[in-house]
Formats: sequence, C-alpha cells, structure tokens
Amino acid sequence: MSSKNKKRFWKRVENYFTAITFAEAGEWDFALKTLESPKNILVICPRRRLSEKSIKYLESLCERTKAGLLFVGRCESQVEVIKEVFQNKSIPINYLSLFNFSEKDLLKIIEEYNIQLVFVESLEVLGKIAALRTKEPIHFIEEVLEKVHCPLILLEQT
Repeated sequence: MSSKNKKRFWKRVENYFTAITFAEAGEWDFALKTLESPKNILVICPRRRLSEKSIKYLESLCERTKAGLLFVGRCESQVEVIKEVFQNKSIPINYLSLFNFSEKDLLKIIEEYNIQLVFVESLEVLGKIAALRTKEPIHFIEEVLEKVHCPLILLEQT
C-alpha cells in the first residue's frame, strides 16, 4: 500500500471513530456528516463549449451520485451557462482555469477535490490538452486513473 493510500485509509478510520463517538453521545446528524465527504466529478474541457448532450448527462449524473462538478480547462463561459442550467439544483460547481496540466497536477486535483470520476466529452478533447502531446491521450488518462482507482466517462461525440 502506498503512503497516500495509507493516509487515506487512516483518515477514513479516524472519521469512523469520530462518527461513532458522536453517535454514542446522541449527535446523529453530526455523526452522519462526519462520514460524508463532498464528492466531485472532474470535467476536463479544453474547448469553450460542452454539447447539450454532455450537459444533460452531467446533470443526471450529479443528481444520481449527489456530487458536485469541478471544471478544468478553457470553459469559464460554459461554467456560467451550466450554473444557470443547474440553478434550481443543489449541485456545487467550481472552475479551475488550467490550460496545461501534467500527470502530477491531475493526481493532485483528484486527491484534493475528492474526485469520484472523470468526465471527458471525447478523445478529441483529450488530444487538445497540450501536456498530453508526448503520449497518447487515452493512455495518459488510463495511467493516472489507475493510480487513484477513479473511473473515466468518455462521451464520444458523433
């Protein structure tokens, strides 16, 4: 087990014991909140617009998984559109204006933001990420996600 996995494991154990302590004291709501950590879906979007199909898919996915969205790329204007679409829903939406990122950057984002899965609209989108030019885009992502055991949703456009 790597040192990062050990830290995550012990953090979960610590949260369970904290929750048990508060549950024993009758503080059920706080105990449950201790066990819940906010989940996020990472959306890699180096282009300025997501398709309507992608937006509907993300909306449904967030509602089912009770996760927020973290956008990375060149899509600040698109994030504003999505905030309007999701305004009646309690889905937290954040944006990181990163145009180039390495494997190390992606791993850090996945860990810091509790990313549960990564959403990419198409292989074309992956290919546009400048830091990936030296590797096949899908192999880069597979290597990263294998390290953190995080699934990838690839919504190929027609």
